[in-house]
Amino acid sequence: MRATSVDFGAYDPFSGADASGTGNIAITCSVGVPYSISLSSGSGTYRARSLTSGADVLYYNLYTDASRHVVWGDGAGATATVGGAGTGIATNIAAHGRIPARQNARAGAYSDDIVVTVDF
Repeated sequence: MRATSVDFGAYDPFSGADASGTGNIAITCSVGVPYSISLSSGSGTYRARSLTSGADVLYYNLYTDASRHVVWGDGAGATATVGGAGTGIATNIAAHGRIPARQNARAGAYSDDIVVTVDF
């Protein structure tokens, strides 16, 4: 398995538009082997994950779909996991992220650590 970060680019706290980005999770499973991918809540909750820069916080979330309606989590509550069956070659699965607009954020480098779990 290999994962790339979700890059939101520069966040503008004065913009009325949400910041969006997409990361990638690449997995390789044997042909026909079912798998399920779950994500941890990071330093926040599944309702509102937290990007931090020192004591400063930007709330965001990760979604299973490009329309950003289904929160990607551990399958509990209102979260979903992503699953499929192995193909024998690398399968790329997009992680869609969104930072809601108009958060009072100071300048800085914000980050969060998400644990990706693949069950097969």
